[in-house]
Amino acid sequence: MSVLRHVLACTATALVLAGCGISTGSDVIRGDRAAAEQREEAARERLAAEQQRRSSLPSRPDGSAEVSVSGEQSLLKRAVEALQSRNSSMSYGVRVQPADSGFEDLCAGRIDLLQTSRPISRDELARCRANGLSVGSPVTIGFTTAIVVTRNRVDLGGDCMTVAGLQQLLRRGSTIRNWQDVGFADKPFGAMTLPLSSGVMQTIGRVVFDKPIGEFLASDLRGDLRTVDGESRIGSYVSGDDLVALLDRRVAAYRTSYAQRRRSEFAATRRRLVNEASRRVVAQIGRENRARSRRKEAVRDPEGLRRRNAQRVAAAQRSANRVADRQERVAVARAARQFRNQNLAETLAPGRLGIVSYPYYEAHADMLRPLEVDPRDGRGRDSEAPNCRFPSQATINAQSYPLARGVYVYGDDRRLTSVAARTLIAYVLDENATLVQRDELTPLSTASANRVRRRLRIAVPDPPSGDRGTTTTTTTPAQPSSPPSSGVPGIGAAP
Repeated sequence: MSVLRHVLACTATALVLAGCGISTGSDVIRGDRAAAEQREEAARERLAAEQQRRSSLPSRPDGSAEVSVSGEQSLLKRAVEALQSRNSSMSYGVRVQPADSGFEDLCAGRIDLLQTSRPISRDELARCRANGLSVGSPVTIGFTTAIVVTRNRVDLGGDCMTVAGLQQLLRRGSTIRNWQDVGFADKPFGAMTLPLSSGVMQTIGRVVFDKPIGEFLASDLRGDLRTVDGESRIGSYVSGDDLVALLDRRVAAYRTSYAQRRRSEFAATRRRLVNEASRRVVAQIGRENRARSRRKEAVRDPEGLRRRNAQRVAAAQRSANRVADRQERVAVARAARQFRNQNLAETLAPGRLGIVSYPYYEAHADMLRPLEVDPRDGRGRDSEAPNCRFPSQATINAQSYPLARGVYVYGDDRRLTSVAARTLIAYVLDENATLVQRDELTPLSTASANRVRRRLRIAVPDPPSGDRGTTTTTTTPAQPSSPPSSGVPGIGAAP
């Protein structure tokens, strides 16, 4: 009986709930299905709208492409000019404008390819997608890299600095004047860089100071930072060529003063050598005269004998003077050499720092020594273990070296595979090592270039016959177990 009452109660409850407008299980299922259908319909409408907007965008033939670059000498513009000079059947238009305008034109379909050194923003990506464009991962065509260098074979007392440490060294108001302030050796600190407009320094601004490209200003840097045009001047500064030249002038002055101080001593030595030479010749002449006397040999030409004897004495004196000259030169040169050696270490000791591109460092690795860079930047990652990165083409292409930015080509995925786009990018990849030199960029490795080729369905060239079946390995110097300790947070300090 209790069971029957329970069933009747449950049935009554269900009827009451239905009568009050509360959905039962079947109603819930029908509601979910309706909501799903509405979402699907909304998605179809959005897709149709995007396709309509895409179809309304400007269209171009497969053999034509519009290109946007930020400068008259940009790599992609020079590549277009080189292709056109070869009477290429492709047609290209190039417009020079800021990256912001380039992305606006890209999302509006007015251009096909955009060279830029900054990633696309979320808003820009959303605008492109709203127009039915698929702007995915960019094509990397090179790297802008900043290498922090010191003089080779000069021990600064450390090999690695964090990104946060570099900011402490370079920032406005920095009180660091000696490398020991950052836990390195007791050497005075000085630095020289390229102008802020250079890609090298914009990389420092972006990575070290977290400044957008173009917004890194002189007011962000310490006032005693020297800025020059031309990396060769930075190389000379870091190598201390001016200090070596100054030392050479000091050595020349020391040579003169040393010779003057020793003048009386040298003169006394000269007189002694000359007198000894004269006495030896006169003594020899005396022995010859006595021998003739014993032989009772008459001198037929006494005057001639006297002249010859006088000439012998003069020749001996000249020889003694030459010996004295040689001894004086040797003594002065030895003293000057000792003076130079004693002062050379002090001359090369100053810890001068320079910031150059990777190609310049690579070409002058015999005189420049790079600091390794730890990516810790003091913005939430300081708990990570030290991870010093040595600059090399391998670490730069792998994008593991912190002070490197890619140079990108953005485009809609469908337009990137057009004949015109692939022809241009294939040329950039084939001539990459030559093209990047003008902009002091780090070129793509063979593996990186081939990945781009495969992505865009560009033929991958066969390796040279001598390289078939071989593997090239890049060796990176061993990393230190930990950076030197420091009293300044973020500079070579363990977390």
